[in-house]
Formats: sequence, structure tokens, C-alpha cells
Amino acid sequence: MSRTCIRQAWRVLWCALLAVTCAPDALLRAEAAPVRSTAAPALRSCIAPTPELPPLFVPAPAAADDEDDDDEDEDEEFDEEAVRGWQTADGTTCIAVRGSVTAGVNADAHAMPKGRGVSLRNRDVITFPSTGLFKLDAISNTGGMTIVTGLTLAQRSGSDMMLDRALVSVGPLKAGRDVSTFVFFDGADFSFSARTPARQAIMAAYTMQLTETLSVTAAAENPPDAASALAAGAAAVPGARWPDMIGRVLYDGDASRFHASGALRELRRVNGRPARLASAFLVGGSRDLEIGGVTHTLLMQGGGTWGGPVFIGSQLDNTEVLGLLTGGEVSNGWSTIASLTSAWSKTISTSAYASRYALRIPERSTTTGRITISRFAVNTVWTPALMVKMGLEIGWSRSDVTLPRLSLHGTSTHRATATVWLQKTF
Repeated sequence: MSRTCIRQAWRVLWCALLAVTCAPDALLRAEAAPVRSTAAPALRSCIAPTPELPPLFVPAPAAADDEDDDDEDEDEEFDEEAVRGWQTADGTTCIAVRGSVTAGVNADAHAMPKGRGVSLRNRDVITFPSTGLFKLDAISNTGGMTIVTGLTLAQRSGSDMMLDRALVSVGPLKAGRDVSTFVFFDGADFSFSARTPARQAIMAAYTMQLTETLSVTAAAENPPDAASALAAGAAAVPGARWPDMIGRVLYDGDASRFHASGALRELRRVNGRPARLASAFLVGGSRDLEIGGVTHTLLMQGGGTWGGPVFIGSQLDNTEVLGLLTGGEVSNGWSTIASLTSAWSKTISTSAYASRYALRIPERSTTTGRITISRFAVNTVWTPALMVKMGLEIGWSRSDVTLPRLSLHGTSTHRATATVWLQKTF
């Protein structure tokens, strides 16, 4: 009996020792379990959807082909234009932070025929332009309503940091600072767009989506030049009583786009004279064509104005012309632009454009003033890696200016430009 009791006692003691040894590990596991269960959820990546308005006139739904959809999903490649970000905890908002840095070397060569005025002199300049863009976007969908908030800050060489975009849109309504509703050709395929962005304005706009591809927009805009006598093209009083009124019809299809816009601007006059109304129109279109396996995009636009030269031409034209005008001049004119962009491969593309700008400034007592500008540019862009681009662009322009107050016989300037640039997008 004694040996049996001893054996049982030894077994109880051994079990007790095992229990004491394993107890700390069990307690640690019990304490760690709640910590792991309450860990913050990982951030989820998202691609911000393109804001779309429901069309007023909905066509009959077409039969869906599931096999084609599957094939498209399998063949889908990385899209550099997509806005990528992180999804908020509620799962309804995609917040994206992105931007780009562009730097290059630019060589300008100017020439002017002999015997002309001396206000414009020959000069050759080499500069090192650089541009930094920071963009913040938040897109959410609440109750079937798309809400967009956007912000873009730009730092360009030779100028202070600028606010290029600051807008809020709720469904069809948009308010803030953005590219003018009037604009069609923005020069995005050319290096000058980094230095001179498309015409911007502070606006309140309403868009009515008629069909999936056709929309109508009405906007009230107040661009920075609206209060300037230089841009008004007439003897204007700073501080317009009414903003610019803009209307636009836009067709945006899969392979083609069509744009028609009109603008009205009030020009207040000095000495209590009645205000006059400046007007402008713009018609443009683009088309994607595939020839020999190469996709070409052809764009053409034309416009005219009565008293508002700032509305027509490219931003380079506006920058050059508005520096020559004064508040006492009434100017009428027209402009045309044609561009062609070709994607030869996944890494190589080329672009070319030609434009003509003509302005007429009637004078009561002297010769009628005229300003004409012809431009041509061509570039090659190489994409060696995702989000990285390198480009070489060559441009040529000729400006003929006949303004008696600057030169009795007029001036003619030729300009050649070569730019090599490198861009990194993040």
C-alpha cells in the first residue's frame, strides 16, 4: 500500500509541476489574443473613379457579353492616367496624393530683320525650366451623388508657388478654380504646357448630361485677366460688375470628341461711357484613327472674338499679345490650331502642332494695327519606365506686329526653341 500511495503522490506532484510550468505561456497567450483582435485594419488601395453624371435620356440596355468582359479584364494593363489612392474606413471615399517633377534645358534663339524697330532686339537665351506639381483628390459616392474635391499646387521656375486648381463638385455643380469651360486645346502633349498651363478661372458651373456622350455646361467665370485693361482689349475699368458668361456643348465619345463654346464679357469704359460687350466663340474636335496598327489622334479647332483676344489662341499667344496691348485698344481676331499625336509603340510617341493667330486693332487717327503669330512645334517622347518620361521638342514661331506707337513700320520676330526634358510622376 505504501508503494502505491507513493506512486500516486509522485504522479500528482508531476502533474502540478507541469501545470505550473505551462501556466505562464497560457496566460501570455490569453493576454495577447485581445491585442491581435483589436489591431487597426490595413489600408486598402483604390482607383478613383472618373466622375460621371447620370444621363437624362438613357438608351435601351444592350445585351452584355460576359466572355468579352472577362477577356478585357485579363488583358487590362497598368494605366498611368488612373488616379490611385487609399480608401477611407467607411469605404465610400478614395483619397489620392500624386504629382510630378519636370526639369529640362531650353534654348531660345531670336532673330529680327535689319532696319526694323529697336524695341525688340536679337537675343539668344539658355534656361533651365523646372516645374513641380502636387495634387490632392478625394472622390466619394454618397447616396448615388458623386462628390469631388481637388487641389493642385504648382511651383514653376521663375515664379512663386501658384494655386492651379482648387475645386469642389457635387453632382452637376462645380465651384472653385479650374481650367476654363471655354478651353478645348490645352497643349498637354507639349512641353510648353508645363510652363504655361491652360487658361484658368474661378468659376461656378452647372453641367447637364443629356446622354452618355453629350453634355451642356453653363458657367460664370472670373479669370485673373477679367479686371485687367490689358486683357480686356478696351478702355476698361478694373473690377467688372459681371463675370464672364460661358456656354459649352461637349460630345465625348470613345474615339472622338466635339467641343463648341461661347463667351460674353462686359467691358466697362472710362469717362462714364457706356459699357460694351465682348464676345468669342470656339469650335473644335478630335478623332482617334488607327492606321497600320498605330493610333493617331488628330485635333483641330478654330475660334474668333470681337473685343476679347484673351479667349482665342494658345496660352503662348496670349502671353505674347497681351503684353503689347493697352487699355485703349479694341481688338478683333481669329485663331486656328491643328495637332497630331501618334503612339508608335508602348514607349515611343510623337506630337506636332501648327497654329495661326491674327488680331486687328482699328485706330481712328492712324494706321490699323495688326498682330499675327504663326507657330509650329514637334516632339518625341520616350517612356523608359512606368511613370517616367523623356522628351525632345523643337519649335518655331514668327510674330509680325504693326502698332504705330511701337514702331512706325512694324516689327517682325523669328524665334526657334529646342527643349530637352525629363519628367517623373508619382
